[in-house]
Amino acid sequence: MPGRRRASANRLKELRPAPGELRQVQAFLNSTDFEAGTDELASPRGLAEWLERHALLPTGVMLDTEGVARAAEFRERLRAMIAAGEAGSPELAAAVTRACGSAFLRATFGAGGMFRPAPAADGLDGAIGRILASIAMAQRDGLWPRFKVCVSGTCRASFYDYSANRSGLWCLPRCGTRIRGREYRQRRRHLGLR
Repeated sequence: MPGRRRASANRLKELRPAPGELRQVQAFLNSTDFEAGTDELASPRGLAEWLERHALLPTGVMLDTEGVARAAEFRERLRAMIAAGEAGSPELAAAVTRACGSAFLRATFGAGGMFRPAPAADGLDGAIGRILASIAMAQRDGLWPRFKVCVSGTCRASFYDYSANRSGLWCLPRCGTRIRGREYRQRRRHLGLR
């Protein structure tokens, strides 16, 4: 198992980082590795350290198990919403909208004369608000439609689709190879071939 975890962690490091502020959203979604069975946000200390490392939370802020559950729920609802694309359910959209409300997002006038959303909340709500603000800026810049979740059911890593025609389905070629290989073997079994 340790070898598999190491290989999986290296796999996530192979992902090409998303551009701009989406890099932070990508890191948040990929803080759990489904293939390796790891989650960097699984404890109050792990969550606080991860948020500090990504400049989403000041050093020394204490979080609790309720915060861990809220962060994980937000992460997975956000992942589900991205995976669903435009066909996302109203329930998923409502859950993410509630997170916006808890963060008390407000418009600020930033550098370069641009308005941008910023959280008025502190702590975990503020950290979630900064992630949501990054998404809003990516939408404004036209980057959001290229931000995806790998269709491999065992992977589900987030990635930025750099393909020319925006048709990427997998975070890495090996996920596509694994799925195509599985489908090929299933077709052969269905036809009675080995």
